[in-house]
Amino acid sequence: MTVGSSGKVSFDGENHVAKRGGSEWKISRQDFDFLMESLEHIGYFRWKETYRFEPDGCKQWWTDSPTVDIVVTRGEIKKQVSYYYGCKGIPEAAQLDWLSRTIDVVAKTYDVVGEGEF
Repeated sequence: MTVGSSGKVSFDGENHVAKRGGSEWKISRQDFDFLMESLEHIGYFRWKETYRFEPDGCKQWWTDSPTVDIVVTRGEIKKQVSYYYGCKGIPEAAQLDWLSRTIDVVAKTYDVVGEGEF
């Protein structure tokens, strides 16, 4: 899924989603601005690139959990954070979960992604 600064949301569902194939829709400028402000507020740009295993700070990790990759591009700056939900014991876990779910809610992706449990 991609959310552009114009509010255009593009989704290309492949596997384990409610809707396969391409879809596009728009969100409001206020919704887009909220997402950008949320990134700043929770310190997204200070996070590590990966939270997956012990070297990333995970105290424990559980198998068969989903992974979320959040990539933000601002001009020439590109920041990616990859979070494996099986990574337990990191201080950023609650914020990563909140951000992932907030993106889905604000970008209105539940119709195409689905509401999987993890």
